[in-house]
Amino acid sequence: MVEKGADLVVTQHSHCIGCFENYKDGTIIYGQGNFIFDKYNNEYWNTSLIIRLKIEDSISVDYVPIIRTDKGVKLANLSESNKIMKDFYNRSKEILDSEFVEKHYEEFAKKYVENYLRTFVGFGKWLSRIDRYLLKSLLMKKKCNKKRLLAVQNYIECEAHRELVIKGISIMNKKKVMNK
Repeated sequence: MVEKGADLVVTQHSHCIGCFENYKDGTIIYGQGNFIFDKYNNEYWNTSLIIRLKIEDSISVDYVPIIRTDKGVKLANLSESNKIMKDFYNRSKEILDSEFVEKHYEEFAKKYVENYLRTFVGFGKWLSRIDRYLLKSLLMKKKCNKKRLLAVQNYIECEAHRELVIKGISIMNKKKVMNK
């Protein structure tokens, strides 16, 4: 988008503060954090950045750290703000090294792939726990053989399959909501 003329690109989905990158003539912000979700109680889910833009001859970006509390969100105090911004700037330096990014992304994928696969094959919460802790993933290894993994990979990578899966799941979810 920056290469096509955008001055600022803001991405979101990670539910945690990411980092930023000055790229060519623009700025890319990779996630500004969690503003309302309270699924977990940790620093990643409880911190966010408000993005403040100054538009004059060019666009400049300021970041305002906030903290989610039981009562909503508040501005971070000085020590909280310093830690949030220090971590944000450190991550922003680290992503400039493509080997760093690839290595950590692979580690992240390895850590979470079984969670996705358990969902795809229909393991519930308790069976998933039994499988993970007692059976050392023997059930997963049997259910997720090479042929099945290749099929799942194709459904995710192929745009036509992915769109059909998403549409089908969306329709099923709407029906379930209507039947409640």
